[in-house]
Amino acid sequence: MNVRAFLDDVGGNRDLPGTLAATWRTPPRAADYVPIAEDLPPELLTALRRLGVERLYSHQGRAWELARAGEHFVVVTGTASGKTLCYNLPVLSRLLERRTARALYLYPTKALAHDQARQMERLLGDHSPLRVASYDGDTPHSERSAVRRHAHVVMTNPDMLHLAVLPNHKLWAEFLSNLEYVVVDELHTYHGIFGSNVAHVFRRLRRICESYGSHPLFAASSATVANPEELATDLVGVRFRAIDEDGSPGAGKTIAVWNPVLMRDEPGHTIGTAAGVAARLLAKLVQSKVRTIAFVQSRQGAETLLLRAQGLLRSRAAHAADSILAYRGGYLPEERRDIERRLADGELLAVISTSALELGIDIGGLDACLTVGYPGTVASLWQQAGRVGRAGRDSLFLFIPQESTLDQYLARHPEQLGAESVERAAADPGNRFILGAHLLCAAKELPFTDQEAAATWEGCGELQQVLALLADAGYLERRSRWFCAPGLEPARDVSLRSSTGRAYEVTRADTSALVGTVDAATALVYLHPEAVYLHQGQKYLVTDLDKEKRQALVEPTDVPYTTMPRLLAEAEVAEELAQRDAGHARALYAEMVLTTRLIGYSVLPDYGRGERRDVELELEPEVMETAGVIFAFDAAHRGWLEDRKRDALGALHAFEHAAVGVMPLLCSCGRHDVMGYSVLLDGHTGGPVVCLADNHPGGVGIAEAVFERRGQLLEMIGRAISECPCDDGCPGCVQQASCGSDNRPLDKAGALDVLALCLGQAPEPACAGGVDQNPDEEPGQSK
Repeated sequence: MNVRAFLDDVGGNRDLPGTLAATWRTPPRAADYVPIAEDLPPELLTALRRLGVERLYSHQGRAWELARAGEHFVVVTGTASGKTLCYNLPVLSRLLERRTARALYLYPTKALAHDQARQMERLLGDHSPLRVASYDGDTPHSERSAVRRHAHVVMTNPDMLHLAVLPNHKLWAEFLSNLEYVVVDELHTYHGIFGSNVAHVFRRLRRICESYGSHPLFAASSATVANPEELATDLVGVRFRAIDEDGSPGAGKTIAVWNPVLMRDEPGHTIGTAAGVAARLLAKLVQSKVRTIAFVQSRQGAETLLLRAQGLLRSRAAHAADSILAYRGGYLPEERRDIERRLADGELLAVISTSALELGIDIGGLDACLTVGYPGTVASLWQQAGRVGRAGRDSLFLFIPQESTLDQYLARHPEQLGAESVERAAADPGNRFILGAHLLCAAKELPFTDQEAAATWEGCGELQQVLALLADAGYLERRSRWFCAPGLEPARDVSLRSSTGRAYEVTRADTSALVGTVDAATALVYLHPEAVYLHQGQKYLVTDLDKEKRQALVEPTDVPYTTMPRLLAEAEVAEELAQRDAGHARALYAEMVLTTRLIGYSVLPDYGRGERRDVELELEPEVMETAGVIFAFDAAHRGWLEDRKRDALGALHAFEHAAVGVMPLLCSCGRHDVMGYSVLLDGHTGGPVVCLADNHPGGVGIAEAVFERRGQLLEMIGRAISECPCDDGCPGCVQQASCGSDNRPLDKAGALDVLALCLGQAPEPACAGGVDQNPDEEPGQSK
């Protein structure tokens, strides 16, 4: 495509809301080659030459050297850089040398595992003695025994390893006793709750392998993260070497930011929404026959964008409307496979996806990528950008920020989107709730002694205390070893991707047909009673939500609106873990009890045709133990705010919203991972507070990271509020769409005064109450 011409065309379209806020270009990159290793098996050399591979990129050569030296390694190079060959060469070489050897490949999604299995089969050819097989929830039960007995390479996902392989390791005894390689693809996706769970699955795998006498070498690949060696080591529990010098060539790419809410200095120009602008740009690309992928941040967002884009195309080029489909988690396996095939074969001109297609599945040569809303990390942003331009052609990556605090902050600071700004990825295997769940799984698989537990879960938090708690609750029994109590099947109750258990099934009330699934952590968001649930452009009305059965009943509907939940949170401190001065205020890091209430939902008319209205609901609150950060003030500070004619609660509330808005950029978390709470009189501190809490049982390190980097957080809050051009507050600075109190009260100017208190920049009268500090105590000593 002619990228410059396309941008000039849309930039000159006065009817398109917003403006081009930034544009830059990544230059082409020359390749750095090394010769193919001479000790490769002849069969593998022949296979490489058949595919036209006569030499290796330098990072592929380095991976071969480390693998042959028996060192665990992680490859951190760009998209389409040939990372797959980095581990396929040593793995297949070993399997051809020793035909009884086995390899286990782990991918975060089933789609990626199936795609990589097809690619390996193409590499090996039709007459290879090696058998490659996928093993996941879609594998027919009649074929599973053959996979266990005969497959040299098994490609699966961590969920299947957790649920089907480890609990049934005796069925896998021959495979596990000969396991020489474990490949972990897309390592950067294993952070937060998912990563914390997977870290324990890897420890359980290594422990079971040791019981069968095998000690596999781990090879991993990852998108660019700031700490690849540390992340790999934390996840697997063994030391890794990083390969981060990219020897592959790269085509040029144009990166642009189109901000729908930024006014142009032109008469009659308007602002719009990210979804509306994305629909128009996507329709224009499809009309121009530019193969495009659009990424959105939610399942509902995918379905909404599909409806809008198809509606525009039907009025302009009806035949093109059918060349767009949505792709997301929750679709049935046969739906996903069909979309993947049609996209790879070129039958579809565009696909709208959640992060489900962010990873390395082969979806053919695409030329344009639209990312609607910040995906949560800079690494994810660049993964999405890397899905286009793989055929060596120039490509376009267009970021369309939403009207949220974080997105507008990034639109004003596009330098934060640079590849050099990628974050640290972190997992927290020390979370006591996650640790306890996997200790039960491990005891069920193979009872262990205290010494074995200490070796396997070294550095994973309060091991002995968690074991004691499980024993007191009757879940573990201590004999000569730790045994799981009879009758328990702990793996079934542990969801790796959620801190709140297995997913909810969405079922039609009239036919009992399964429509899709929704993660338990977001069930209240998408499946509350009377919610509109979207699936492949079809709307369903939720008629019943059964929390015990984890099932939502739905019925098809054509109502002209979608819904958004309204949530309220409050927190009660259980124990202060640390305290620091924050200007004239105090910053507390504490364990707390977080209570979340769904108090209703908002009705959002389709295409903005009508007024938003709120509907009240009364549901049982969700209560969890977690961790959080509290900015605590005293009564004098409230008085100072009121003397300045500020709405004190509105000032705290606006400060809270801005903090929650920018936190994902600081902590690599999603918008549902944090809950905020502000009040004028807190029971623990006796004064006004703003609380920022992990929205996961036990916490996943978000609050701890905020506490350690509170100075950066305060700086970002200041920029987010002060740089926004609105007068009284808007979704780009201090408003939140899901606010349970409908963004009332809010005081934008007051939020800047609260910030001044936290930075110690308020005048002396505001400090009349002072901050009590024992002169004999270190300033940040835990209490």
